[in-house]
Amino acid sequence: MGASVVRMNLAFSRTLARIALAIEAVVAISVMAWLDGINPLSFLILLALALLAAWLVSVAVESIELRADDTGLTFVRRGTEVLFPWSDVGALGTTSFNGMLWIALWPAADATRPGQSFMRRAWSDQVGGYLLGRLNQWEREPDAVCDMLREHAGDKWTDDPTATPQEPAG
Repeated sequence: MGASVVRMNLAFSRTLARIALAIEAVVAISVMAWLDGINPLSFLILLALALLAAWLVSVAVESIELRADDTGLTFVRRGTEVLFPWSDVGALGTTSFNGMLWIALWPAADATRPGQSFMRRAWSDQVGGYLLGRLNQWEREPDAVCDMLREHAGDKWTDDPTATPQEPAG
């Protein structure tokens, strides 16, 4: 069975991009004013805003994807890949958290946490596992995302969102 990939639909990032573009427009207009006599301090402030806008755009366009194959689940963000081999997965499924349905990964009892910082932030003590993204954030319909993951996870998939929490070693 080949690999399946699903990318996150980042509506929040589109908002950041719009804010950044608005800042860029203000900066462009202000630069034109500077050429017409703005003071140096105002120019430095506008330059800082332009750099902030560029950073917001870089954050906004990041690609987050989840790949599932026979090896396991690979979560990719900003070029960093974190592999959860199936042997480290206790259960994979959906769970309710803060009133929304999430894809969650509960590690096997002997699994260790990945070292990458973005995955450490995905850990939820309340859920006892990793929250990989809200089910409605992915580019495919929620049922299609679940079907894709279920196909690769086999008996690791659970439709029971009350899977036993496990605190991974490490």
